[in-house]
Amino acid sequence: MSDVPQLPKVELRKEELKLSLSLVESMATKLAKIDLTDHSRDALREMVEAKIAGKQLVSVPEEQQAPVDIMVALRESIERTKAMKKPMEKAKGTEKKAAEIKPTKQKRQAA
Repeated sequence: MSDVPQLPKVELRKEELKLSLSLVESMATKLAKIDLTDHSRDALREMVEAKIAGKQLVSVPEEQQAPVDIMVALRESIERTKAMKKPMEKAKGTEKKAAEIKPTKQKRQAA
């Protein structure tokens, strides 16, 4: 958090940090999978064309929604994304016998 300039210092609880990291990891995806179409431009074009054609434009006011507890929303979002992810597959490699495994070099400890 200290890497972000002009961000006020706040105390984070471990639970909040864990939930936020989990949320970010669950939402991470490859750029190729994201729809980057500019829908607002298309909607504006449709409105302009309708207005030119003499149609009356009608707008609907947005409804006010009740405030949401952010921690509850984070948990629900994480659970939804976890449910959508495929479980990891078990490795299907062959087991190595103890004699086949090469010993690793141990680092020297400084005296």
